[in-house]
Amino acid sequence: MSAHSASPHHKAEYPSFPFTRLHGVDPAPENAELRRKCPVSQVQLFDGSKAWLVTKHKDCRQVLESQDFSADRRKDGYPEIHAGGKVAALASAPTFVNLDDPEHEAQRNRTQAAFTPSAIAQLRPLIQSIVDSSLDHLISLGCANGPIDLIHNFIAPIPTKTVYHILGVPEEDIETLAYDSEVRNSTSRNAAENANTCGSGQAANFVTSRNLQAYMTELTEKKIQNPGNDLISELISQYHSNTGTKSDISNLAYLILVAGNAAVINSIALGVLALHQHPSQLEELKNDPSLAPKVVDEIFRYQTASALNCRRVAVRDVEVGGVVRILLILYYFSLSLLPQSE
Repeated sequence: MSAHSASPHHKAEYPSFPFTRLHGVDPAPENAELRRKCPVSQVQLFDGSKAWLVTKHKDCRQVLESQDFSADRRKDGYPEIHAGGKVAALASAPTFVNLDDPEHEAQRNRTQAAFTPSAIAQLRPLIQSIVDSSLDHLISLGCANGPIDLIHNFIAPIPTKTVYHILGVPEEDIETLAYDSEVRNSTSRNAAENANTCGSGQAANFVTSRNLQAYMTELTEKKIQNPGNDLISELISQYHSNTGTKSDISNLAYLILVAGNAAVINSIALGVLALHQHPSQLEELKNDPSLAPKVVDEIFRYQTASALNCRRVAVRDVEVGGVVRILLILYYFSLSLLPQSE
């Protein structure tokens, strides 16, 4: 089998992907149907091109772990899911989320020290103070005038302010940047990239993304002159030791800002939702707060903070699921498609 392109107006031979969610955060019903009937199957993307969709846990692990697949969006055949994807992929040098080893490991290691268990443990008092402040704000609002936005008023400030601290953003810039970051995370990276073909709301996201990228570039220049005890300054030190480029610094800082916000905001929000959907387990946690670490681990397993970012392109012939031989074509899978027990 080989991939081929078709007109976007050509009648679909295969199910159109992404599928539509019928009920909020619940996966689309097509996911379970394909998992039962055809765990490795073809779907049609926005431009008529075909991709293979993998829905079984063991098969997804194979794709993730194998060097037969690439995360590099610049490669021919990479399965973009909107018109702006390839343009965005070629607009700047990729960061480690879209690189393969050994480049992936080398670049990721440059930031890893800021996120080790010991480094995060040192941030615990700061994070606790941000949580306490956000809770106080939430309580002060009350519900007398109706429901309040949990993400805006409680969840979003926690990762946002924490990530700004890690990066070394000056306090006087945080209020303005917190708004920009929230706007940036009110939609996915996919939607922001596709803003040139969408409405004004997504276009605003695209502009905000550019503003944040420009800010990170400007902050990098300032820290070259006046470094501090923060991640951007560490990346600058690496650059002065001939590791990486200057543009890598602002690109990695922007990646951490966006990914550090979106993934954590979504995880907290989905965790709150999951607990309220399972009140007996919420009650168990309230009665025994020592269960919190296990609950957090289970929420990460049960929910998926980023549903459409796990895409790959096959770089050589490979068999997946024991039934398909893929000939250098598109390959796509999503962790959000996986049932928690399969």
